[in-house]
Amino acid sequence: MSQNPIGSSPSLSGSDLGQPPANQPIATTATAVTDAVAQLYNTYPFPPDPLSDEPPPGYNWRWYWPTAHSFCTGRAPASDQVRILDAGCGTGNGTDYLVHLNPQAEVVAVDLSPGAIAVAQERLRRSQAEAIAFNSIRSASTTSIKFPASLT
Repeated sequence: MSQNPIGSSPSLSGSDLGQPPANQPIATTATAVTDAVAQLYNTYPFPPDPLSDEPPPGYNWRWYWPTAHSFCTGRAPASDQVRILDAGCGTGNGTDYLVHLNPQAEVVAVDLSPGAIAVAQERLRRSQAEAIAFNSIRSASTTSIKFPASLT
């Protein structure tokens, strides 16, 4: 990183922005970045909200399938049966809402960070959520997502 002349905050140079050195393939750099991001969220799972022994508080329309569908499409969903993928679920705050507000849905939550997934699993266990599958995946390996048998 190069020094920012206006203050003490560093600024990024071109080589800091994910451009691999001439002798390093892009895939190797992407793997290194993915590893670094996973390590960051293993160390500091996000969001760091406290766990609760109860379902999430209140109603949040963004996590209720029929309302979100209607908002995005301008019409009611044709069916109440739905599969929801919560990609980048982090510590499971949104996942908790998804599961509790959509009890008919089958929810799959994925994240790069096994540490964040562990917190999410504990969050949903404590809130007595059901019909949830968790996967810790690499961004480059989305074909490794394990769906519940009823989803395949």
